[in-house]
Amino acid sequence: MAGNRFLFATTALVATASVVAADVTFSGYGRFGVKHTGSVAAVAGTLDTYAAGVKTAVSGTVGASDITAAEDAVQASKAALAADTVAAAAKVEADALADRELELAARKGTAAVASDTLITSRLLLDINATTETDSGLTYGAFVRVRQDDGDTNAFNAARFYVKSGGLEVAVGNIWGAMDSMPGAYGQSIGLTGLGFAGLVTGSEMSFSSKGAGAAGSKEAVEAIYSMGDFSAHVSADGTDTEGFVSYTASGWTIALATSDSDVATSTETAATVSGKIGDVTVGAAWAEAVTTHHSGHSQRLCLLVRLQL
Repeated sequence: MAGNRFLFATTALVATASVVAADVTFSGYGRFGVKHTGSVAAVAGTLDTYAAGVKTAVSGTVGASDITAAEDAVQASKAALAADTVAAAAKVEADALADRELELAARKGTAAVASDTLITSRLLLDINATTETDSGLTYGAFVRVRQDDGDTNAFNAARFYVKSGGLEVAVGNIWGAMDSMPGAYGQSIGLTGLGFAGLVTGSEMSFSSKGAGAAGSKEAVEAIYSMGDFSAHVSADGTDTEGFVSYTASGWTIALATSDSDVATSTETAATVSGKIGDVTVGAAWAEAVTTHHSGHSQRLCLLVRLQL
């Protein structure tokens, strides 16, 4: 029996020798610094209700039974979502679960947070493996390891792609069109982004540096095309579809994005413009998020002026 096992292992080793060799590149960065967080006052719980992400204020005092009822509602919604096998029904249950979780958070309120000053750090390592066929097609896989503030983690879910000329098609933990549009993160500031308050867009298909991202749907796919100063990006996860187009001229980039998502926090329409005037970087980003198709939308606008020293 031991001989059979040894023979099997040897055969497997020989078989792998015929696999096409891949070019593997490593990149990334490390950073550390000091971050001060100001104190935050406590917020009392409320009896507010939510429908499609829209809050309805309800007066009254929150009791222990109200929190228990909200927790039970969340668990019931999770069970209903897990039982749904039809995509359309699952989408309805997912939206309902989001509302129940908002109500639970409202019941609990938030405790006061004292100010503190702590060391902040991050190590990010990207690994990209590619191989090219005789016909010119490039096949690749991309994974990332990221550690923040002393935590540990393994690889995230992989992004697999194939490229030919200006066209790239990918599956798995995709970038996501809305999160990849030019200028989306241009308004972030500071060493850590300070919570990315300047990010006006939101999407269910954003790339995950530590988790599965859209790969968890097992239906995520995206197509990216670029030609000269023009680029376009479309992504889908089996439920939602989103995309953007952008054009650069005279050092200025304009991008427009749209999505058919019904998730309350997801962006439905967005636009960005960015460029430089001398050493000054100027940018603007606007987005309209879904609240409900019946009661309106929420909008966000962020402006940026940054001097490059």
